[in-house]
Amino acid sequence: TACAFSDRSNLCVAIFYKKLARPLRVLCYCASLLLAVAFFSFLAYTGVLEIIDEIDLERVSDSLELPYWIYSSAIPLFSVLIIVRIVQRACLDLKNGDI
Repeated sequence: TACAFSDRSNLCVAIFYKKLARPLRVLCYCASLLLAVAFFSFLAYTGVLEIIDEIDLERVSDSLELPYWIYSSAIPLFSVLIIVRIVQRACLDLKNGDI
């Protein structure tokens, strides 16, 4: 998903989007950015809550005997990475006028 946002290959309805007037295109673009950032922010937040719970429970995996929070840390980590990519893409689009 982070790669998709960085090179604009994420799923979109380009046929309808390109036919919109520029003000509506900007509005849709900004709305989709806000929704994506909100979603991944919520995902990162709930991932941190999960890590806190797993640290409190002191659970470890059966095979490697590693704490579960090590595995769960990927959720907030990659959510933040995706948010960074979304912001990078938005800055590039604003700079180049690609909206």
